[in-house]
Amino acid sequence: MKYILADVKRKVDREIQKKSYYIENDSVSYVNEKMDKLKFTRLNMNGFTLAAGHIMNDFNLINFNHKEAYKVRFKRLIEKGCTTIVTYPLVENVDELNKKLRLARHQLINSPIDFMIGIQTTLTGLTPLLIRKCRREKVPIIRLNINSIEDLYKVSWERMKEAMINYQLLIIPNWTETPVTRKKEEKLVQVWGELSNQYRIPTHLSFPDEHEPFPKVLSKKAGLYPRKSELIVGSDVDYILYQNDEVNKDSMVPIEPAVVVLRGKVIKAGESIYYKPGFGREVRINVPRHFLPISEAYKEVMDY
Repeated sequence: MKYILADVKRKVDREIQKKSYYIENDSVSYVNEKMDKLKFTRLNMNGFTLAAGHIMNDFNLINFNHKEAYKVRFKRLIEKGCTTIVTYPLVENVDELNKKLRLARHQLINSPIDFMIGIQTTLTGLTPLLIRKCRREKVPIIRLNINSIEDLYKVSWERMKEAMINYQLLIIPNWTETPVTRKKEEKLVQVWGELSNQYRIPTHLSFPDEHEPFPKVLSKKAGLYPRKSELIVGSDVDYILYQNDEVNKDSMVPIEPAVVVLRGKVIKAGESIYYKPGFGREVRINVPRHFLPISEAYKEVMDY
């Protein structure tokens, strides 16, 4: 189907812009400020402000065995404007990788939204062979469970970096030691920053919690941009619509969108959720950091 989202108020960071989008085959084919000369069906977007669909983490989704709880969790994600979920099966050693990825894909076979699979592992499980296998399986994020500062120095980071030459996946630290004092947390951050910068390990320290949107720089690092998290030529038609009066509210509570669209199909409208099992597709990442600006690629790898 071919149609135009004409004269749309577009939310980009904190700014409101006005754009028109020509949509063809569930992807964005053309973007301009005006499209008065194109004669296609036009959607009336008065009263709404548009933003790209959210990418969010869910660390527990693949462990849900109860069908109704699984459905409720997905509905809550859709209500928040999530169109792509990222989840992380635990891989304790390299021999488990393929099995755990198959199990995760099986668990997500009825996903109503698109999904990407990363993995989580321990410092002992992190090896050059695991990284090379992640490259073959197109796994762009490793969430690394870390118990203590001392353990970080036991890893051969030089060999890890060599294994990442052809596939710049992200290694995200996850401090599992509890409780952690503020002083200890600052020390962990400092040590990880020194190591990741010394060995040029791609990372992102301010990693979103569950069900919080990815910032654009993280979607670029993970390789999801521009297919996801953006509305430019070649992007999937994933977007959310806010009521104009809601966008201008000064509230500490995150605003939930009135409409959620995934690949051109409405999956939320007002209070209604159109839950379609199996509509979601897996997003595989061939080249992480492909669209990362030079200014980002060559600065210190750790972001705050």
